[in-house]
Amino acid sequence: MGVHVTLDTQTYIDAVKKSLSNGMIDQWRLPVYPLLLGSVKLIFGDGFFWAIIILQNLVFLLTIRYFHGLLHWITDSDKLAFWLTLYYALSPGIVCYNNYVVTESLAISFSVFLAWGLKTMLSENAWRGVVIVTVFVGLTVFMRPAQIYLLPVFLAIFGGMAFVQRYRRAALYGLGGVLFVTISFLAYMGVFKSNYGIYSPSAIGTVNQFYIGRYYDLIRKDDLQHDEIGAYLSDSQNEKNNSVLFIEAYSAIRNVGLKEANDEVIYAMRRDPGGWIKAAWDRFCRSGYDRLFAIGPSKYYLIPFSVKMSSVYCFVAAFLLSLCYWVAKNKKIPWFIATLSLLVLANLKVSILGAQSEWWRLAFPSVPFLILMAGQAVSFVTRINKVNNG
Repeated sequence: MGVHVTLDTQTYIDAVKKSLSNGMIDQWRLPVYPLLLGSVKLIFGDGFFWAIIILQNLVFLLTIRYFHGLLHWITDSDKLAFWLTLYYALSPGIVCYNNYVVTESLAISFSVFLAWGLKTMLSENAWRGVVIVTVFVGLTVFMRPAQIYLLPVFLAIFGGMAFVQRYRRAALYGLGGVLFVTISFLAYMGVFKSNYGIYSPSAIGTVNQFYIGRYYDLIRKDDLQHDEIGAYLSDSQNEKNNSVLFIEAYSAIRNVGLKEANDEVIYAMRRDPGGWIKAAWDRFCRSGYDRLFAIGPSKYYLIPFSVKMSSVYCFVAAFLLSLCYWVAKNKKIPWFIATLSLLVLANLKVSILGAQSEWWRLAFPSVPFLILMAGQAVSFVTRINKVNNG
């Protein structure tokens, strides 16, 4: 318990100061979380860290009711919904992140609200559900650029639903809402390019890819497009530990430029695409040893409550195969659970391709979806015939 800050926390605070001082969007962070920090600080002053933690915990507590409702709707089982909700509410790995001043806590909560909005859209009130989905897709992608996958997944799902008479109106509403968020996000990226030279929502993606390129010796000091970057690169492969590689990437961007650092990444990818594919496969294999929920200074005590990422991969693969079999057999698509499955799959893909380490952290927003999928799997096994179509 208590307030926990990380190196990332300071970057969110710096983003607020930069936006207020010169009106420019920040190079490193998207606006939602910095604006939240700035607003809370304006109200509570120096004690705003505690206020943020209390707010994150209150939002999380609010999600518990909706999460239980989702599980009961999917499984139609009071007992199963109770125990899985209890796991969600008390799992140390989830609860711990509510006390960190970073985006993961809200990302978990927003995932629950997203799922509730989709459920509302499919089974109760199409317009209200669309508003909920649109709001939380927008808040999420403007808080965490790694979750940009929400946009194509929801566009694809709503596009498919539009061909089903029962869901046509809801799907068209949904397409309109997500298209609005997509256009807004593309416009934000255009402003970012005018300020920093690359069409991207932030510099974090370039940092991660530059790190990956250096770690696998795909970006080499003796083969650069911009020789001035070489001054910030280490000579020895043995010195390429986590700290050194991050310092290299940040130093290249701060001292030479984001566009120039991004140019080196693109140049390296074009020069050796096979090397980048092998690097992605290596990260996939290494990511299997990561543990979901084992975080922070107490991570070793959380290992008994954690789940290996390799187990997550196996579960998702088995679930998707079972889902495809059910769809082929029943000639219809269970839109709710299919959406969750695609969101998890896209999240895992982005985590492996976009991150150099801490893959579990990028996959964290999918935890509610994984628990809901587990509930559906248990319900299907015990009842054989039920997959909720929403």
